[in-house]
Amino acid sequence: MLFLVVVTGSMPYTTAIAENMRFLPGDVFFHGTLSRKMIQDARDSGVITIDYTSPTPGSFSGHAGYSRLKLVCENEKYLDSIDAAYTRIRLNSPRLQRVVKKAIYGDRVITIRREEIVEEESNPLSIFVYNKATDIMTTRIGIKYNETWKQEFRRFSDRAKGPPALDEFVKSHQAISESWSRAEEVPALSALLPMADPLKGKSIDEPITCQAANCMAVVTSDVNYDDIYNRTNGVIIFTISVDGVEEYVGTKGQWERQEKFDIVQESE
Repeated sequence: MLFLVVVTGSMPYTTAIAENMRFLPGDVFFHGTLSRKMIQDARDSGVITIDYTSPTPGSFSGHAGYSRLKLVCENEKYLDSIDAAYTRIRLNSPRLQRVVKKAIYGDRVITIRREEIVEEESNPLSIFVYNKATDIMTTRIGIKYNETWKQEFRRFSDRAKGPPALDEFVKSHQAISESWSRAEEVPALSALLPMADPLKGKSIDEPITCQAANCMAVVTSDVNYDDIYNRTNGVIIFTISVDGVEEYVGTKGQWERQEKFDIVQESE
């Protein structure tokens, strides 16, 4: 006699996106894009303002988390290092510009007062902001190592009745296992959070604040997060801190630090 045994259980998480997830407390990095204009503006303001960029295409399911980071750069050397990394990357991945028409709205969103033509960078670099003490040799780039992600999802999401949505940049079984098993070992990004209370299903535009002196930025032109996570041969990243800039190349699943380089100024 044959028996069919069916085993069921509750699903602990899903990789389907219930909201467009932004930064949540407990994440070890904040991710966005970096353009030449952002660096130039920071020379005057002393602040790099980064809007959160998700690895997942946007949906119409609302937003959750903090959408903006202010990186306070009181040390000029930090900006010099970011500028150096940007310039170095652009030697092999040239900056592309596009001209777009931008609507200038009045008091009501549906009322367009005028339109203006602006030029913007169409291929900005990818930037991850980590704690300065982060060791990229043992910490995999692109996973959040968030020990309290379930609780934070429930706090920010308006879809709390469904399974928590795991919005990792790399969704392989190996990456998920790495994120969960080592979450206690990798400290969360140290950031000053705004006083605004979470509104379920809404992103918080009031920025979180990080001091550049306490941070390390990882900058790359590569947007294949699986390759960055796996340190695939030929993938290049730059780490930036107040101590300077370092270049690393993926080699047989490890990061290999490169020799110091001379900076050639990017032509405008």
